Amino acid sequence: MAPMKKSASVSEKERHLENVATLLFHRGKLYSGADDGKIKMWSSDLKLEAEVQAHPVNVYSLAAEGDTLYSSSNDGSIRSWNILDNLKPGLVVKEDCDVETMKLKYANDQLYGGDVDGMVTVYKGAKKVKQYEILEEVGDMEVLDNLLYTCRDTYVTITEMLGKKSGFTMRKSMQGRSPLAVSERRLVFTSTDGRCIQIHENNKENNFEEVAGVPAHEMIIQAMCISKDGRYVFTGGYDRCVRRWDLDTPRESGVTGEFNTEPVVSSLCAGEKGQIYVGGTAGYLVRVEAA
Repeated sequence: MAPMKKSASVSEKERHLENVATLLFHRGKLYSGADDGKIKMWSSDLKLEAEVQAHPVNVYSLAAEGDTLYSSSNDGSIRSWNILDNLKPGLVVKEDCDVETMKLKYANDQLYGGDVDGMVTVYKGAKKVKQYEILEEVGDMEVLDNLLYTCRDTYVTITEMLGKKSGFTMRKSMQGRSPLAVSERRLVFTSTDGRCIQIHENNKENNFEEVAGVPAHEMIIQAMCISKDGRYVFTGGYDRCVRRWDLDTPRESGVTGEFNTEPVVSSLCAGEKGQIYVGGTAGYLVRVEAA
């Protein structure tokens, strides 16, 4: 088993005060959103470069395109921030409301927001241009070309988006739960008991055929990400460890790397050069040499 080693960590002074709920690596910078309502921008070696009190309460999700960062929160809003101007506030995409947007993704030159009512709304600026009714609350979401992947606690649903309007067809629904991760070749999500990973071909012609189901953790998995090269998936959660799995031979290879953390793992994202970033409770945030 190849080692996974910590190579950088945030300072006690600069760290978030609460749980790091979401991480995003974009254009050589890491962005973190936490339950303290703050967004922080870090260098790749975790030196703080900017921060903003983005929301009065928990930050749920981050997405980015170009020089714009987007955030959602349990205040119901979606807000934007100027990356080049120390996270100066920009356009308010969605005002505060009772319907919380749990997950954001930027794809196809549009912003996608999945909410607690099971609706995925597509925005151009602050204008709603499409909506897709998924029925189950969106706990996690990915978008790849015209395919929309959503899940919460019971089912993983793959929806094919059709045409310029809100036409769609459901391609497949499988038992599973969040978190999920998608690459060009693989779809990965968690079993309904939260402790196994289910790996499928990401190919609608093969009906997203299962590759393997692998027991992964002793306790519930909370976070997942795929390496930039698409070779590995990383998982972490309540058992305070991050594990690496080969997406081509997950059952045969088993765990190919492991990194033990001090707190519960709440967020993961892939960085550059085989590195990943690990977020956890009490503002824990480290960079790990993972591949």
